[in-house]
Amino acid sequence: MVSTHANPDKSAAAKAVAPRRSTLDWALEGVALLALLTAVAVVAIHWRDLPETVPNGYGLTGSPTAWSDKNHLWKVVRDAAGFWALFTVIALPLGSVARRVPEVLPLIRRQLLVFKTVMMLFFAHLIWSSVNVALGRAQGIEPAFDLAVVLAATLTVIVYTVKIARRIALRPRV
Repeated sequence: MVSTHANPDKSAAAKAVAPRRSTLDWALEGVALLALLTAVAVVAIHWRDLPETVPNGYGLTGSPTAWSDKNHLWKVVRDAAGFWALFTVIALPLGSVARRVPEVLPLIRRQLLVFKTVMMLFFAHLIWSSVNVALGRAQGIEPAFDLAVVLAATLTVIVYTVKIARRIALRPRV
């Protein structure tokens, strides 16, 4: 006889597949969103004071190498928002991964969150620096800035990829 009642094992499995987000996960989400909102606020607050041209590229020494009209800042904000949205949406279908390898879901989610946070901090700092250069408050962006962003993003990918690979390797074979 086939039961028409819901299988209690399925609901337990569904809960196991989607572990709750940690406090650190929510903190990373908050920092990423705050950085994005900061970028928007910096452009909006300083819009009237900005000259018609603002820096849109920096050399290895941190000095501006290219200039554009000030609308370029809104394009950078748009790109930051797009990146934030993309990495937020990418995290949504992780349930399919979790059904196959549930023990890696928190690591994959954390990797995406850390990477998203690093990139949002990058965009916020880039906007802040560009506004300050345009207003004559700074000569350029800090020379170590690009290196720090590249290292942070690369280390995030490497560290979490190794953690995920180890977790999969330790997984019992069925």
